[in-house]
Amino acid sequence: MNRTSQASAGPIGPDDANPELILNALPSASIEHLGRPLWDHLLGTFHLLEKWGNSAAVCLAGLLHSVYGTKTFTQTTLDVEASSMVRELIGTEAERLVRIFCFSDRKRLLLDNY
Repeated sequence: MNRTSQASAGPIGPDDANPELILNALPSASIEHLGRPLWDHLLGTFHLLEKWGNSAAVCLAGLLHSVYGTKTFTQTTLDVEASSMVRELIGTEAERLVRIFCFSDRKRLLLDNY
C-alpha cells in the first residue's frame, strides 16, 4: 500500500478506478475505524465489493462510503460541501450512492422493506 501524496500524478477520475490513488487524494490516513486505519477499512470494502462482482460505481461508492460520516461513524473525511470533488474522484452515480449511505436512516430503510 502506498499512502504517499499523488498530487503530481494529475487528475484522478472514476475511469481510473485506482482505489489507492483515490484514497490518497483524501485526508483519511490518520482517521481510525474500529481500531484500524480508516484507509484500510475503505480499501477492504472496495475489494470485497469488487470480488462480489459489483459495478464500478458500487465498488467506488464502497471505497468512500463514509466520506461524509454516517449516523454511527460520525468522523467525517470531507464535508458534504466537497461533493463536487468526490464526484470528480468517483463519478456522479457513485457519489449519489455515497450520499444515500451517509445520510439515510439505513436501519429504518431495512425495517420498512423487509
